[in-house]
Amino acid sequence: MRYVGLGRYLCEVRIGQYWRLERLKSFDEFLERRFPECRRKACYIMTIHEHLTRIPKRELQQIGWTKARELVRVARADGQRFDCAPWVHKASAMPREEFIDRSHVEGSGSIGVGAAANSNLTIRQSPVLGSAAAGVQAEGATSAATIDNCELLFNGTAVSSGTNGFTFVGGSKIAFNGAASGGSGSNSSYGTSRIHTNGSNGTFTPISQQ
Repeated sequence: MRYVGLGRYLCEVRIGQYWRLERLKSFDEFLERRFPECRRKACYIMTIHEHLTRIPKRELQQIGWTKARELVRVARADGQRFDCAPWVHKASAMPREEFIDRSHVEGSGSIGVGAAANSNLTIRQSPVLGSAAAGVQAEGATSAATIDNCELLFNGTAVSSGTNGFTFVGGSKIAFNGAASGGSGSNSSYGTSRIHTNGSNGTFTPISQQ
């Protein structure tokens, strides 16, 4: 199966919870059994399917999953400003390493989502991925960010809080980041979150509810 079709299949399995048909406890367990040696690649392929919807599948297949992975990071950093056609042309024309270098220079987003000073931010059921510094950041000065049922993947640091800043994470997946948590403020967790395969997990203070 080609990687574009595989990405769609895996997303359908996750959304439809078809992994339950195999009497598995979670989608993560499904990935561990089906892709024991390339689980990270499977996660990348899923994010490609979810975030590069404006690019024709044939073109995605032609440029390959490694370059498409970089396009996801650029698309996430640029948001609504992402112009896919020039980037697809660059990916098609450039050697892989040259394209990766160019994407890091021209498409680097520092912070994915941030709560400014003296403000509250809530993120629900959303992916946050590919930010060079922090996926979600509470800047400090009594700012707070609540992350509920989200996926934080491939960021420098998944969640970060500045002095007198607060983050609250519940029911979320935090994986494949340089660090799961960081900063000088308070990072707390409630409910059940899946934190694994990060460079370091940092410290989350458990709380009973949010």
